Parts: sequence; C-alpha cells; structure tokens
Amino acid sequence: MFRFSLYILAIIALLTGLILGTLNADKVSVDLLWWQFSAPLGGILVLAFVVGALAGVFALYVTRVLPLRMALKRSQKNQAKLNSVNGDSLGNTRPPTKNA
Repeated sequence: MFRFSLYILAIIALLTGLILGTLNADKVSVDLLWWQFSAPLGGILVLAFVVGALAGVFALYVTRVLPLRMALKRSQKNQAKLNSVNGDSLGNTRPPTKNA
C-alpha cells in the first residue's frame, strides 16, 4: 500500500511539474551577482521549490535530528557505564525484591 501511494504521489508531482512548465514557458533572465542566465519560468519555479525544500530539510536536520542523535549517543554511553559498574545488562542498581 505504501509503494502504491508513493507511485501516486510521484505521478501527481510529475503532472504538476508538466503543467507548471507548460503554463510558464516564457523565458526569464536570472541575475545571481556573478552568474546570469536565461531559462523558462516554469523551470526556475521548480528549481526554486527544490532548493527551498532542500534548505528546509537541512535546517530540520541541524536543529532537530542532530541534537537528538547526540543526546542518544550520550545516553547510550551513560548506560554502558552503569552496566559496567553494576555488572547488570539492564542497568538496574538494586537487586529485585521478592514479594512474600
């Protein structure tokens, strides 16, 4: 089911890109300080979307994923220290008590 949904999403993205490119076929000039080029407006719009999406993914990775990975690694190191000190694979500090 997931693969089917992915195919449907890819087809929708392709159709959207084709429509965007067809309806915005006019050539525009883009000036980026030292680099200047002309391209169809639809291509420029798609390129701007892709660059923005990649910038968003990078920002998400730097602000959320990376700190969580570092915290997980730190926690795993602390757990390994506790396990080596206590000799317990679960990190328990007290022996289990029997309920009478």
